[in-house]
Amino acid sequence: MAVTNVVPIRGKYSAAGAGGFAFVTGTIALDGAGATTVDLAAQGLTSVTGALVCLNTASALGDLAEDVTVSWATTVVSFWPNKNTGGTDPTLVASDSTLTVSYLAWGPT
Repeated sequence: MAVTNVVPIRGKYSAAGAGGFAFVTGTIALDGAGATTVDLAAQGLTSVTGALVCLNTASALGDLAEDVTVSWATTVVSFWPNKNTGGTDPTLVASDSTLTVSYLAWGPT
């Protein structure tokens, strides 16, 4: 995992009380074995209240496009890769992708 930025927010715009609120951005390579997880406690978050994810690739994915969804619990964010089963069948199944994703997560500190 390569965390690229932690942006703390304090003062009247903080929704988290005295501890504050932070945004964490980073990139991570999917491990190809189901969900790939990252624990953001080391970056100062006490819980994750939201997250976004996108594929980080410069090349076209072609007919069998990849998709990544995100979920979170406490300070752990999970990235779930999916792929299309065929060019004419839009059904998504678990992917063994090792693509890199970029993410933005936020929560109280």
